[in-house]
Amino acid sequence: MTRSTKGGGGSGGGGGGGGQTQKQQQQKTLGEFDFLARSFFPEVAEQLDDSGAAAAVFSAGNPDKFHANYVAGADFLADLERELGSLEAVEAFRETRSYRTFVGRWNLPIYFQIRWSFAHQLV
Repeated sequence: MTRSTKGGGGSGGGGGGGGQTQKQQQQKTLGEFDFLARSFFPEVAEQLDDSGAAAAVFSAGNPDKFHANYVAGADFLADLERELGSLEAVEAFRETRSYRTFVGRWNLPIYFQIRWSFAHQLV
């Protein structure tokens, strides 16, 4: 979400939140904390590693499975980025260590080498 300059920062009583819905108020509060980028995503990425599933998810040995996993991972990141609400928040998310580590785990050169090898064998 973008920052609002309305309201001057006081609570003003009344409980109405200046016309914002409860979800907008929660997103603003969580956005200031950067919950998705600094808490949720690092925990998801860590659990993926700790569960032992990372070896299968990021392995390019089975190109079809790798591609399916890569698309699912990219879709997941795109969904998270949409929730962040601003370009600045997305850019900050992409600079986090957990994001860079997650994206770096996709061994695309090996995947493309395997695909090239399969395509070359067909010719």
